[in-house]
Amino acid sequence: MDDQGQTLTSPAYWDKYWQDRALPTEIRKGQSLYLDELIKVFENYLPRGESRTALEIGGAPGGYLAFMHRALGYEITVLDYSELGCRMAKKNFELLDIPAVVCCGDMFEAADRLPRFDLVFSLGLIEHFSEPERVIEAHLRFLKPGGTLMIGCPNFLGVNRAIVKRLAPSLLHSLDPEVTSIKRWSTFASRFGLSPEFLGYVGGFEPLVAGRCESRRVQDRALWFALAQLAKILHHPATRPLRSLNAGWWSGYLLGVYRAPQEASTR
Repeated sequence: MDDQGQTLTSPAYWDKYWQDRALPTEIRKGQSLYLDELIKVFENYLPRGESRTALEIGGAPGGYLAFMHRALGYEITVLDYSELGCRMAKKNFELLDIPAVVCCGDMFEAADRLPRFDLVFSLGLIEHFSEPERVIEAHLRFLKPGGTLMIGCPNFLGVNRAIVKRLAPSLLHSLDPEVTSIKRWSTFASRFGLSPEFLGYVGGFEPLVAGRCESRRVQDRALWFALAQLAKILHHPATRPLRSLNAGWWSGYLLGVYRAPQEASTR
């Protein structure tokens, strides 16, 4: 991927990220309270219909697209610039018996190779670029007039940033925490002529936001253990109401859903 969006990762980074992922993988309601909150936004704000098409950018190995197909009826396409990720996506859809198109390419260069879609989205992509506005611009090149754009990513501000900095500092080298600011995302609508349908933090506090503990220090391992125990508590059905308590200081995820204007845009 070129420097148009000032990417903080490389194809090799994502190849390594995906290499140990078990297949098949599919996002479904009921897997976790955290994911259920994301799915709630999908169900409430994304149009449905078997004639509609969806593109996920950076979508390997296709777990979210599987949900879009099965639950919301979309014909699905994934665009990813990791060759390994694309191979895994193809295998994943085969195992799930879901028809899908997998395209390996750069989102800044592939718009002329693909049709336009009713829904274009990415989840966990925008934070890996230091210029998120260019990422939004790239997404819009694939979107039909009047279509829906959805952007989502983990929240790395507030207490989450402190946890990641302490337990998994290498993760911060691959992303820009400031990109996960709702204040910055609120400017996308006016800049690109979009109508915001939903913009907010979701999921409540997710203790395992760091994903791992890289530190060997006893106190850090103890913190990781304590967060893991807290995660078990917060994933119990009795704690579901806590998932609706959201703020930029602690919530696990930021989601934005926007409607594009009806007039055609130029690629």
